[in-house]
Amino acid sequence: MRKPKYHEKKLLKKVNFLEWKRDGGHIEAHVMHRYHVTVRDNYKKFLHLLLNPAIYLGLKMLKCIYNMGMIPSQKSLALCDQQ
Repeated sequence: MRKPKYHEKKLLKKVNFLEWKRDGGHIEAHVMHRYHVTVRDNYKKFLHLLLNPAIYLGLKMLKCIYNMGMIPSQKSLALCDQQ
């Protein structure tokens, strides 16, 4: 095995391999690679929706009400009270 270069040493100092598996970073990297997610923020938003089903159901209900024509846009359910 070759000796690490200067920039590689600097990167290795920032990574704690003993704590890495407990942090869940390996799972996040694996899922992002598997589903071709390039932006980490998109992964975090999707994970938040999956872990909090009330938000997901609220968005689904909002879309359904919009498709029925009860509200002019999908911004908020408060628009239902105005009409």
